Amino acid sequence: MNFGTDINEFLKSSAKRALRGNTPKSLRKASIELNDKEVQWLCVLDLSATEDDVKNCAVAGTEIIADFTWEYGINQMFEKTQPNEKPRALKNIVYQRLERNFKERDLEEQEWISENNYCVKCKKADTGLNYPIEYEFDEKIYVDGICKLCGTSCSTEIKIETE
Repeated sequence: MNFGTDINEFLKSSAKRALRGNTPKSLRKASIELNDKEVQWLCVLDLSATEDDVKNCAVAGTEIIADFTWEYGINQMFEKTQPNEKPRALKNIVYQRLERNFKERDLEEQEWISENNYCVKCKKADTGLNYPIEYEFDEKIYVDGICKLCGTSCSTEIKIETE
């Protein structure tokens, strides 16, 4: 198979195209590499990832392998990480969620955001978050963490109000 001048550029281009429309909010990092005749596709998601999120990443993997001839295979790997754990990556990173430093907010704001959330599992507001992590996705700011009552992953959209 002719990959042009650079296999890594071919892999990155294929993966970026495949992720269009298949990028769940819970995806923290996606990376790809080729080992012999096997494409390695790694998607690292946060703990809020649903079965549908994993399926979207798998659909992207299916689209990637469609760019190869029949003698190539694919090893799709899906991992979940704790909020403050650094996600691992393969050789070519094709997507990385823009994570912000929650600790840069003033202490009062951190406390307010960490205490004012909604837990879907508890069906309660203001359960509190452990391990808050802040990130941008689709031009919105989110803080995710672990519910202090039940241990489930929670996500809160932060709205910036301007005067």
